[in-house]
Amino acid sequence: MKIKIQNLGVLKQAEFTVADMTIICGGNNTGKTYATYALFGFLSTWKMKGRKKTSKEKEIIQQLKGAKCFVDYCQAIGKLFWEKQSFLDDYEYRFVSFKDIKISKKPTQSKSKDDIHDTPENMLKINSPDYVQFNQLIGHQK
Repeated sequence: MKIKIQNLGVLKQAEFTVADMTIICGGNNTGKTYATYALFGFLSTWKMKGRKKTSKEKEIIQQLKGAKCFVDYCQAIGKLFWEKQSFLDDYEYRFVSFKDIKISKKPTQSKSKDDIHDTPENMLKINSPDYVQFNQLIGHQK
């Protein structure tokens, strides 16, 4: 890949070919650092935009879009129900994906397959705070 740089710091014009290993050398104050930073910035952005998403990433993105939709729905209901037109207007979305979690995995179990947890008296109790139990939390049985 060929890279051209113009009018960056002391560099008026530069052109170089990027390969598996690219060495930029020259005297003091000739623009090596500017060229290196420009190359790094370009490749970092290009790599992020150019890489394909895995099916797992697509699934996570879909779940996060669903969560955003749910919050938007709650905001609309809150504005109508409490008649507060500014309900959740200051809410700022933050989306996080955890990868390679090093928490021990433990199968989730429910006391009864018929438990729906639809009343405060019949709440879901999670007894192992050391474990992430997503399936139990959302009511899936294995």
